[in-house]
Amino acid sequence: MEYYHVFNRGVAKGNIFLKKLDFRRFIISMILSNDTRTGLMHIWDNFRRFHLNAKLSDCVELELKKRKPLVDIITYCLNPNHFHFLLKARVDRGVEKFLQCLGTSYAKYFNNKYERVGPLFQGRYKSYRVKNNGKLLFLSSYINCNSEIHRISKAEEYEWCSFPEYLGKTEYNLCQKNIIISQFRNISEYKQFSLDNIKEGKSARQTQKELFE
Repeated sequence: MEYYHVFNRGVAKGNIFLKKLDFRRFIISMILSNDTRTGLMHIWDNFRRFHLNAKLSDCVELELKKRKPLVDIITYCLNPNHFHFLLKARVDRGVEKFLQCLGTSYAKYFNNKYERVGPLFQGRYKSYRVKNNGKLLFLSSYINCNSEIHRISKAEEYEWCSFPEYLGKTEYNLCQKNIIISQFRNISEYKQFSLDNIKEGKSARQTQKELFE
């Protein structure tokens, strides 16, 4: 199976996350949407109050034990007005099914919560196949450190991206990290590789600009 860089942003560049609970809801939806079985989103909608007020690590641990995933999540970053994923499909059309379920569920939640109508995202998500290993490594750090590239927060301290997980700073594991980490001598080397990409900045920001133009 191949790897894909997937991203989308709010319509008219508007924010898609307004409060901390919105980020939490999206992350739990990432888990519930990533399953080949049917009916999980209905279950989530019925029990979202429990999940949103529960300890996130407990929710993650519970749901990960139940799922049969559509994709492997390699890295992710949720910024206030857009998100990025690096994904590997586990089944045929896995990326498409995962993003459709995730996007539909979250948009329904967001519109209900904030009493709005109409599309939340700026059209269909964008998806690009990763063509080589060098691009895979670059995108892993680009996505992991996206909050810092956009000057939102230091990536290693940003709660809504996978970089803290890569550095062993979270209580839960959403990502399949081995394909990336195994290519470095240790976590510190990967951290330095990622931080170097931030320092250079120019190529990362140019990539981001080209993606959203």
